[in-house]
Amino acid sequence: MKVLFVSNLYPNRCDTERGIFNAYQIQNLAKLSEVKVVAPIAWFPIRGHYAPKGKVPALETIAGIEVHHPRHFYLPKIARQFNAALYAAGITARLQQIQREFPFDILFANWTYPDGCGVAKLASRFRVPFVVSVSGSDAHLYLTFRIRRRQILRMFEAARAIMTRSQDLKDMLLAYGVPAAKVHVVYNGVDQRRFSSVPREALRQKLGWDSHDRVLLFVGRLSPEKGADDLLRAYAHARRYYEIAGRVVIVGDGPERSSLEQLAQHLGIQDQVTWAGWKRPAEVSEYMNAADVLCLPSHNEGVANVVLEAFSCGIPVVATAMGGIPEIMTPSTGVLASPKQPESFAAALSKALQKSWDAAAIRARAEQYSWSSNAAQVQAILQQAIADFKAKKE
Repeated sequence: MKVLFVSNLYPNRCDTERGIFNAYQIQNLAKLSEVKVVAPIAWFPIRGHYAPKGKVPALETIAGIEVHHPRHFYLPKIARQFNAALYAAGITARLQQIQREFPFDILFANWTYPDGCGVAKLASRFRVPFVVSVSGSDAHLYLTFRIRRRQILRMFEAARAIMTRSQDLKDMLLAYGVPAAKVHVVYNGVDQRRFSSVPREALRQKLGWDSHDRVLLFVGRLSPEKGADDLLRAYAHARRYYEIAGRVVIVGDGPERSSLEQLAQHLGIQDQVTWAGWKRPAEVSEYMNAADVLCLPSHNEGVANVVLEAFSCGIPVVATAMGGIPEIMTPSTGVLASPKQPESFAAALSKALQKSWDAAAIRARAEQYSWSSNAAQVQAILQQAIADFKAKKE
């Protein structure tokens, strides 16, 4: 089986961590099938938020996989309704070139809009079936926009199969009328070699943390839906009402960084917050192993990889009961809190810090989620989609 994977969310020379979860999935799928990748780069005359920081090559090889980076024009803000058509137009020539050398059996897209909708416009032209993988916010957010919702639902109708990364996300698609038989839940995996348990004290010395501090770790993009502001408010509340002393370490960056720093100052906790910025996965693993608890105060979430990575490192998680998070959390791996309620999150933090956790039990939970298992499920879904497509043609 020859698979052509298409998504803007894939690493490139200038952004090696972009869509890293897709890279893990595709690298494992490549052990089972022949795979090439098209990871388009959006282009607009005025350099915008989505433009890469540097020159991305038209073609590169990543982990032995050929990755193409065609450019496609995109329109910001109110004109975004045209971006699926622009996406399709921008990658058509490259797909034609690839098909001559690599007659792919199926198109496999990740991200509903514009990627999935753009690929849907091309599948019939190339006379192959297509399957789309839905991540989370690409459905939760985009389905609230009327014009994009119509395009996405038409794309779902045309897709041979739809993969979601949580049961919660599948249930949401079913509520929009997507047939249940078409939707498959495929949980992400975790790289257990990269995220593994190591002794804490040496890492704390390396990071310059006090060995007695209770460290609350946040890892993610500093954007409104991730709820880092709720974490800061929860920590301030916990210091006052639960007498929790320690440090909040923020790994990540994003548009909310400045306002979050101002909030920390307003709450009087600026001296207890460390802004670590973006870190490579190997560094994130070190931060996790040195922390007491991982915090995920999200307002909108699928099944966050960062939770599985924390499990793999053997540390507990305090998270909001959002999206697919309750599907993977158990009382032995962490504590759930109500979303958008800092007081609830503060109580969950207090409970987590008072409990004696079994690191081995937490790691055992992570072992249930592997990228090899994920790839095997994806392989089976793609094979069935091809078989159904051929049967219909006959």
